[in-house]
Amino acid sequence: EASFRVKLLTANTHWIKVDDIDGVAPLYTSTTTVTFNVIPNAVERRLLVVHPGETHRPGKHPESPVYSPPLGKIGSPSVQTAGEEFTVTVLACDKYYNILSTNVYVSLATTNEPDPYAIFIPINQQLIDKSTFNVILKRAVTPTGTQQRTFIRTNNTGNMIDYIYNPPATNLGLIVVPAAATKLLVIPAGQTYNPGSDTGVIGVPTTQTAGSEFVYKVLLTDNYSNINRTATMPTVKVTSEDPYDSSSPWGGYDGTS
Repeated sequence: EASFRVKLLTANTHWIKVDDIDGVAPLYTSTTTVTFNVIPNAVERRLLVVHPGETHRPGKHPESPVYSPPLGKIGSPSVQTAGEEFTVTVLACDKYYNILSTNVYVSLATTNEPDPYAIFIPINQQLIDKSTFNVILKRAVTPTGTQQRTFIRTNNTGNMIDYIYNPPATNLGLIVVPAAATKLLVIPAGQTYNPGSDTGVIGVPTTQTAGSEFVYKVLLTDNYSNINRTATMPTVKVTSEDPYDSSSPWGGYDGTS
C-alpha cells in the first residue's frame, strides 16, 4: 500500500494511471481510474489577454514542474503594424488560468510604452467568460527595441476588484512596426517629436532672432508620424518664406536628419 499526493491544475475531465516501472518480474498490470471532474478554483480570479499568435493553455502555471512563461498561454504575439486593426481576446480565469465565468466590465490599455492614440473597440464591455476587442495601435516601438505590452483592467476607477491582470513581467512584448512611409515631418526648435499622432509634434516653435542660426529636424514617417527607416530615402529640398534665408536648399537624407 502506498499513498501519493496529486495536484491537477487544469479544469477538465481527468483520469489517473498507475504503472509498474521497476522492470523487475513480475510486472503488474497497469490500472487506470474512472474519469472524474476537476473544476476551476474560485479562490483567486485573474484576467488573461491573448494576442494574435498566442493560444490559451489552462493549467499553465508556475506550480507545474514543467512550467515556462508566459502564464496561461503558449506562442508569441504576432508583430503588428501601426494603424492596422487586430483582435485580442480577454478571458476570465481562476488562478491557474482555467476559464471561470464572471460578470465584470473590462477595458484595455497599454503600458510599458503607452500608446495614447490607441483605439479599442469597444471601449469597454461585459465579460462573462471571454470577450474580444478590436485594437488599433498607432505608436510604433522605439528604435531602442523596447517592446510594448497590452494589459487589461476593469473600467470602474481602474481597480481590479478581486481580479488580477496577467502580470506584465510574464507577458511577451507586443512589437509594433511603422506603416509604409508617406510623409516628411519637420520639427523646429521648441517642438518635441510625438510618434503615433497625426501632427507628429507637440509644443510651440521657439521664437528666433534675425541673423541667429537654429536647427530643425526632418523625419521620414508613416501616416502616424512613426519614423520609417526601411523605406527608400529621398533627397529633400528645404525652403522658407524668407527670400534672404541662408539655409542649405538641398541635402541627402537618411530618414532622421
